[in-house]
Amino acid sequence: MITNIMRTSLVVVLATAVLPSIATESKSVPVDEFYTSLRRAMDMAEGHPPKPDTIADLDMASAVGYVAGMWDGMKLAAEMKRQGSSSCMSSPTQVAGMIRIVLRYIDTHPQAHSGDRFSAVGSAYFDAYPCLK
Repeated sequence: MITNIMRTSLVVVLATAVLPSIATESKSVPVDEFYTSLRRAMDMAEGHPPKPDTIADLDMASAVGYVAGMWDGMKLAAEMKRQGSSSCMSSPTQVAGMIRIVLRYIDTHPQAHSGDRFSAVGSAYFDAYPCLK
């Protein structure tokens, strides 16, 4: 049974993931730009910091936040679906693990490049965790 607190929590998590991107979503962020921002974040996480660039750094932060927000929303939804039992999603210990899932999906699914970031990230998590379907 889903309680009102659980429903409210889900709405808050999903709103946190989606609201910051409403302005950019209206112009639709192409997957290739999103991918470049995530790749920049992985380079930094792996000890290869890119040349500072204010716009690219803001895009990178937005992309990382989007991936982490989608993860939180899907994890919460999976836990609610199972009514509080343990989720089928193993937790990456760092955001870098979440980003790797998305980058690996985009690298291995060329059709992802023609979609939007919501579809790419959601599909990546569904592919990595079929139990979410």
